[in-house]
Amino acid sequence: MKFIWKRYDKYIFAAIVAALFCFFYFDIPVIEYFDTIPDPVHEFFDDVTIYGSALYSLLAGLIMWAVFRKSDRKVARTGIFLFWSVAVSGLLVDLIKFLAGRYRPTLYFSDNKYGLDFLEYAYEMVSFPSGHSATAFAVGTTFALLIPRSGWFFYPFAALVAFSRIAITKHYPSDVIIGSMFGYLTAVYLLERFYPDLKSANRKKESGQADKNITPKG
Repeated sequence: MKFIWKRYDKYIFAAIVAALFCFFYFDIPVIEYFDTIPDPVHEFFDDVTIYGSALYSLLAGLIMWAVFRKSDRKVARTGIFLFWSVAVSGLLVDLIKFLAGRYRPTLYFSDNKYGLDFLEYAYEMVSFPSGHSATAFAVGTTFALLIPRSGWFFYPFAALVAFSRIAITKHYPSDVIIGSMFGYLTAVYLLERFYPDLKSANRKKESGQADKNITPKG
């Protein structure tokens, strides 16, 4: 875990500061605004948020492993890497949800409740952090790290899925910030610690492609 802190300490600190700022000043105005958005916009983000479901990603990872475990070891290990990125980030987020016991926006709108009530696990009491955001960034980071030059697609899509949780008023911005951070860092850590061969394989592939693009002189 030390390399995570050394490499990403500034980003972790920035995420925590941003989440605290949102908690005290920004969360309620934002969620009140999105409670008033037109139905078609709300329906669009309802469709987008499905891609943050951990179940689909966990199943996809297991299917990749089951189908390719004998024919393509790299794809099979990618599937297991995807599975564990989603599972571990989800478990960490669920633990914090229970410890924090944060009221969801639904309780703010219905009972004007905002804040924390520690050691609670009712659905309305587990807003922080966002599990869908963690899953979106765990999946997005997994593929962005393994598929060369694909981050331009996977990171914005993960951000869109995470943002959808705010747009449909299921989470506050601070929930989404910290959930996204957990998803990203979990994938990075697991790749470095347990699946460095996948990273090495992609570097070799990129190197080979670069060599082919070099035009011999003379």
